[in-house]
Amino acid sequence: MRQGNIMNISMKNIDSIPEECFNEAKEAKVYCVDLCKNKFTIVPEGFFV
Repeated sequence: MRQGNIMNISMKNIDSIPEECFNEAKEAKVYCVDLCKNKFTIVPEGFFV
């Protein structure tokens, strides 16, 4: 994952996100995550890391 501040994974038609994705986002100092228009039924567990 490149260094950045925003992680945009909107409109990907996904229903889950691997835990390592949130770990990489934390290392990259991501402060905004766009999850809109996907198929999540619950907030991903790693979202509040």
